[in-house]
Amino acid sequence: MPAPFDSTSGLILIPAQLPKGKEQEDAAKGVADFRLDSKQLETANGLLKLSPFISGQPQKILGDIYEGLKVKDKPEEGKKVNIIYEENKGLIKGPTIVLKEWRADCDEATRTAYLIAWESGITNIIMIEMKWTDPKTNERTGHSFIVLMPKNKDEQPRIYDFTYYKKGKPIVVENNDIEAAIRKEYAVDATSPDFRITTRNNLNEVEAAHYEFVGKYYAKPSIQNWKNSEEAYKRAASLMPAEFEYIWGVAVSYENQHRWKEALEFYKKCYEFEEGKDNPRVLGALGTAHAKLGMIKEAEELLKQALGCKPDKKLRDRIEENLEAIEQR
Repeated sequence: MPAPFDSTSGLILIPAQLPKGKEQEDAAKGVADFRLDSKQLETANGLLKLSPFISGQPQKILGDIYEGLKVKDKPEEGKKVNIIYEENKGLIKGPTIVLKEWRADCDEATRTAYLIAWESGITNIIMIEMKWTDPKTNERTGHSFIVLMPKNKDEQPRIYDFTYYKKGKPIVVENNDIEAAIRKEYAVDATSPDFRITTRNNLNEVEAAHYEFVGKYYAKPSIQNWKNSEEAYKRAASLMPAEFEYIWGVAVSYENQHRWKEALEFYKKCYEFEEGKDNPRVLGALGTAHAKLGMIKEAEELLKQALGCKPDKKLRDRIEENLEAIEQR
């Protein structure tokens, strides 16, 4: 009989054990919290050596946070935070851990800075996430930073970038096109054909993005802690219920725990999105879930519908194998 259909990747599922060593220890910690309570915020301000903020001075506040995150406890020795980027690596850290360890990738540092700035009264900030493929290594990479948006018409947006040492650098935005301005500012990175920009416009979006990365981390083939992935994606979905990828992440985590009733519920929600209509991956997942729950006729119809939506070769092969398995029952 054909192997079971895996709607998440189009590949045959192979059971995997948790890795040994540090990754296993990290995987056992659970889902990192993003928010800081008032006591944690007070501790964060102390760790960053931030003086009491004066309301109405967002540029000064962001500048202080920037300096606090860039330099540890001995600024005279110039000890810098080790800020790098490695996609989906170590992203289970919450802001408290980042502040204590003084080591972070640019996503972690940026999200921590965004959170502290927001809790300090700055709401006219956005977080930019950029991703592309490194032409030298052919690996996915990326970068993130904060932009302080102007409140007055005659002011310019300012970049706070922990990795590229841009503290409050103004950028020129023409025709209200912030993405074009970012592409111009980061022209070298933007040469990649798959370069893309995501803008996070409020705290809910930033927090949800954090939990999405946590969910992806636990879904890695080397970890596959689907319960933690489920928890992370459910947090993201509760913050941004209109985001397809977060709902999809919940569904996939249920599927990989063989909780087919819940998986079907969330795959149905995915189908209700615009990007879910005529989507062979969504239809294939729905077909698989129906089959697992004994609704064979519905499963067959959905899988045939998925084939009609021109899936790629790998997905087509899996759908055809699943149909064959149904026919052999």
